[in-house]
Amino acid sequence: MAKTKTSKTKSKKSRKRRVHINWSMLWQNSLTFLIAQIIALLAGIVIMKSEIYTAVSTVQVPWYYFVTSFLIVTLFIVLAIKFLKGGKFFILMFYLVIVLGTYAIFSAFMAVEVAMALSLVVLILRITTPRIWTHNLAILLGLAGISASIGLDLKPLGVVIILIILSIYDYIAVYKTKTMVKMFKGLLERGVIFSIIIPQHVRNWFVDLKKVKPREGFMFLGTGDIALPMIFAVSAITISIYSSIAIIIGALIGVMFINISFAYQKKKAAMPALPPIAFFSILAYLISLYL
Repeated sequence: MAKTKTSKTKSKKSRKRRVHINWSMLWQNSLTFLIAQIIALLAGIVIMKSEIYTAVSTVQVPWYYFVTSFLIVTLFIVLAIKFLKGGKFFILMFYLVIVLGTYAIFSAFMAVEVAMALSLVVLILRITTPRIWTHNLAILLGLAGISASIGLDLKPLGVVIILIILSIYDYIAVYKTKTMVKMFKGLLERGVIFSIIIPQHVRNWFVDLKKVKPREGFMFLGTGDIALPMIFAVSAITISIYSSIAIIIGALIGVMFINISFAYQKKKAAMPALPPIAFFSILAYLISLYL
């Protein structure tokens, strides 16, 4: 009997799966995300105080315009991936986003001429030195600039609705239709990575982009998962700076939640990051309104 119990105990222990949380990847992802959010928030504050914003501050974009535009752009990318075999179009589109976004962020803090020059410097750096750090730098600055500009045109309540709708879409597009997964793979095959890349080890920030592959020591955080909290935080500036800070903290908790949830996956696969990011950022925003 004792022998049988021992064998059963061993079999139970063998069935237990060890969960390994990559703390290095967790803090890298969290810190990168936090820096991006802070840059966008600071840019939003500067833009809001500018004369240009004051002149058009009465204009507000309805939330359904944003959702419709998002779905149209997504459909356009999906169709382009299906019918355009080469990668030049997608690469040019990627470079355009970088230039426009980085120009928007730099122009919030400095003269137009200097901002344009710096945006071109970032683009040239990304092209001539295709490393993880140059890629992430270009993506973060580009997203911060675009998100800061969009956030000031939306009301916080409208962004809450946007986050809820797109979170549902993200879940369906990752787990059901696989649209997001197919789109990511399609762009990756064409040499375009519309994501932040988080390596398993800090030293790998200098790795060539050609060596970056999904689930091989690298984690990807989609641009929408970073940009939407930025937009939410910037939109809340008109309510209170404390609400904006609360949103960033909530979104950061969501990012950490995703990292830990990924570690608990039995079979590593793509996960929709927006739902937890949206949930915690909205929750933090609501709490800030009553404090």
